[in-house]
Amino acid sequence: MKHIFRPTVAQNLPQPKYLTICECEDLEQIIAKDDGEERDQIPASSKGNFQPICFCALAKIKIGSCNRMKSLFPVSAALPKLETITVEGASELKQLFGDENEEASVLEEKQLLLPKLWMLDLLQLPSLITYCPRGYQLAIPNLSSSIVEDCPKLTMTFTVNAKA
Repeated sequence: MKHIFRPTVAQNLPQPKYLTICECEDLEQIIAKDDGEERDQIPASSKGNFQPICFCALAKIKIGSCNRMKSLFPVSAALPKLETITVEGASELKQLFGDENEEASVLEEKQLLLPKLWMLDLLQLPSLITYCPRGYQLAIPNLSSSIVEDCPKLTMTFTVNAKA
């Protein structure tokens, strides 16, 4: 299993509050990349209603021992109530949001806001380079607790005092 949800399935899920994923060695990401294939299967009359993925109730994410995971969520995912993120032992994780192929225009930097996030723990992530792709700024206005251990490649680039 390379992913847990296809984009269209993730959009129509009941809203989970907690997401714990442990020891899924082949998992690369939680939501599969939107390759356009699913969007092409949507009737033309509904295509205008295709919305970005929103986990509107998700408050806690815990990932452990998912060594092939490349990123947690696409940068387009909305996580307005996310309070805690704990990721431990994902040796191939390169960034938390998006993937290395997603970049915003250098001229228009985009902001990825996590308004409720207060705890961010990143442990034993030797390939983690950044939080989100180039051209995106991660804003975490309520961060009050963070542990970063064994993440030798990580460059800290997020805003803590941004306004929601």
